[in-house]
Amino acid sequence: MAKLEEYEQYYGEYLRLSYGNWKAGKKISLSNELETGENYFLAKKTRYPDIELNISSGISWYDKALFLQSVFDTVFHNSITHGFKNIDYIGQITINIDRNSQYLFCNIFDNGIPPLSSDLFFKEKERGLSLLKVRIENLYFELNRKLPENYFSVNILPEDKGTIVKLILPYEEI
Repeated sequence: MAKLEEYEQYYGEYLRLSYGNWKAGKKISLSNELETGENYFLAKKTRYPDIELNISSGISWYDKALFLQSVFDTVFHNSITHGFKNIDYIGQITINIDRNSQYLFCNIFDNGIPPLSSDLFFKEKERGLSLLKVRIENLYFELNRKLPENYFSVNILPEDKGTIVKLILPYEEI
């Protein structure tokens, strides 16, 4: 398949899923959000072929868990556009998701070069993540639930080994 056709296929699927999710409201199933994020990633991969995505999969409760939409594409965009910008190795994003009776714990790791806090580039990267943080806060408010400690964090690993975005979202079943 030609590169442009491949991009159009994945990006078209991403847009279709995103629009369907948008019409459905702020929360969708975790499996639907993962599929939407994966299509965004695959569209980006046509432009940046040296990137990989690893998702803990095969978890039966993913279809039953409600999730905030457009989480993964926001984080993927930051990793691909900023963290993988000047690397000479395969860029990798790994997602691990777990839960208990109250929360979903989502860790998103990338092995890109983290920004320096003094960079203008960091301020650009922070914009999408800042909006995501506000959306998570609004979700807790709408559900009338207390924000847990460390519900949102961005951890820069030492020696330019990558970045981990950690999210704690309320766990609800569909």
